[in-house]
Amino acid sequence: MASFYDISSQKETEETLLRNKDQLNRAQEVAHIGSWYLNLRENRLEWSDQVFRIFGLPLGTSMTYEDFLTMVHPGDVEYVNASWQAALSGASYDIEHRIIVNGEIRWVHEKAELVFALDGQALHGIGTVQDITDRKLTQIALEESELLYKDLFENSASGIFISDRKHRITRANPEALHLLGYSQEEILGMSAFDLIHPEDQKTTEIIGSEQLGQNQIVAVERRFLHKNGHYLPVAVRLKKLAVVSTYANHIVQFFDNSLNVTVQEELRRHKDEAERANAMKSKFLAAMSHDIRTPMNSILGMTDLALLSADPVEQLDYLTTIKEAGHHLLMIVNDILDISKIEAGALTLENRCFYLKKSLQKLHRTFAPAISKKGVAFHLHFDQELPEIIRADETRLTQILSNLISNAQKFTFKGSISLEVRLLLPERQKNDFDYITARLRFQVRDTGVGIAKEKQSLIFQKFQQADISISRKYGGTGLGLAICRELATMMNGTVWVESELGYGSAFFVEVDVEIHKKIFDTGASLTDILQACEKAVTGEDHFSEERELVKTEALHILLVEDNPVNQKLARTVLERHRHHVVTADDGLEAIEQIHRSAQKFDLILVDLEMPRLNGWQTTREIRNGACGDEYIHIPIIAMSAHADVSTQKLCEQEKMTGYISKPIDIIQFQKNIAKILSLR
Repeated sequence: MASFYDISSQKETEETLLRNKDQLNRAQEVAHIGSWYLNLRENRLEWSDQVFRIFGLPLGTSMTYEDFLTMVHPGDVEYVNASWQAALSGASYDIEHRIIVNGEIRWVHEKAELVFALDGQALHGIGTVQDITDRKLTQIALEESELLYKDLFENSASGIFISDRKHRITRANPEALHLLGYSQEEILGMSAFDLIHPEDQKTTEIIGSEQLGQNQIVAVERRFLHKNGHYLPVAVRLKKLAVVSTYANHIVQFFDNSLNVTVQEELRRHKDEAERANAMKSKFLAAMSHDIRTPMNSILGMTDLALLSADPVEQLDYLTTIKEAGHHLLMIVNDILDISKIEAGALTLENRCFYLKKSLQKLHRTFAPAISKKGVAFHLHFDQELPEIIRADETRLTQILSNLISNAQKFTFKGSISLEVRLLLPERQKNDFDYITARLRFQVRDTGVGIAKEKQSLIFQKFQQADISISRKYGGTGLGLAICRELATMMNGTVWVESELGYGSAFFVEVDVEIHKKIFDTGASLTDILQACEKAVTGEDHFSEERELVKTEALHILLVEDNPVNQKLARTVLERHRHHVVTADDGLEAIEQIHRSAQKFDLILVDLEMPRLNGWQTTREIRNGACGDEYIHIPIIAMSAHADVSTQKLCEQEKMTGYISKPIDIIQFQKNIAKILSLR
């Protein structure tokens, strides 16, 4: 008699765990950060793969705390051990020290949290190790360089002074003061020409001349005026500074090599910027467990349901939700990029007309499965006066609400979460009288853990959370609310929170949006309103284009894409619209396909990042006649996961006809092809 058990779920769980472990190991390797666990009762030390790599040990080597100390630099052993002993008594453990790896000195940054028993005895510790050798060596080098240049200027055996654009002395070193007999206060503001002997000034036109190049050094012999009235013969070397300012234009050295004071300031500025960048990077990497799991859970769950279902209607519903969750996941990933754009002032709003209620319902569908799985209700409430259509940046508005709902989901374990939307009275009318500016108030309320009053002012700052343990327990980089605040400000709005610890939170967002005056016309249909919105902005009816699938004539298309999945996707979409598609894996193969093809291609779709010959290089070759004169002006559309403006501008410079960002939107894909044909 035999028994059989279905272990598919177990196998899937095991595979998921292995995959997650592999992803964690890869992430740690990329970030040069490893993790460890120390069982203090058993003196058993467990390292992640990355820690073994940092310490140069074979993976799986048995380790104890004492073994670890043997790898610490002898000069740092006492400091490391003392820090650890202090941590066993409750102190924080956050140190930098040296280690010896295969005879080489490396620097590491260690952080740890200890778990204590009720009697105060430490049970075990969990921590991270980051290889900071490059940053530390850079820091040491900058500090040594700064001290060196300062020492050279102050202790130089030659006199040095610096003059501004009007040749007034703005700084002099001790040797210059000693040689000329002046005090610093006396020499500052003097004209450099006043120091030169009158007879020497006749041949000194080159000194201070605007024609003096930045890399040109003039060496002359002159006599400088001493304070007591006599003239001191000096050998002068004059150079125009590479980086000029209001107080530093030329540097004059006599008897020795010069020191550019501006270099000191530049080094100090670069050092500060490097330290700030390193601190931001370390903080960012330590918090890189952002809550991307919500849409991923929807994608995986709905995929399972779609695979199990035989009902086409159900499958379509599941696939629709998967696509929506995929877009949401992409938005979360973009959060990481957005914060850098915000810091650089490069983020701009793209206002368009869209269905407000449909957008909110789509957002509700994305989050509802995961929230319901926790046993928490998720409600969506509209104000009765809420307009169907508004003009605003739908992507950024959804991004704000997604971050707020995601936070509510993380910190709510019972009760409910609600998204409420109210229309405030219109505030003012635009000059063109097509739109009325109104204010929308969004409220995300939950019955979760709440936020202490003293922490509420911190949560909207970058990399800040209400409690340091939040990022470990719930995940998140601490960027979400900071991005919400910045985006709301860009929309002429604001964001705030009302919360009580243990009783839940309510986040409020108010932003300005535009409502077309036709919305108040009771006889206008939604179609009329949509067309009026877009025509008021661009003079074109974009919505009517999107209501019907773009149809084009059958084309002979060359698809150049090195990724097999992306190649399959694009080819399938094109062939479903009756196009004949020939594929190539890179630019060199594409050129070969053109030469081999008996029929001339009508269009080339090319990925930008490819081996051997990338998309830009391929386009350049074709435009330069590598495939014959008949292909010099062929339409070429770029396809890339780089969605930044600089990439699009580079495509324009390379004379590409169009640009499609990945993930590919099927309708937009067809619209781009149709647009190319209309321009032929």
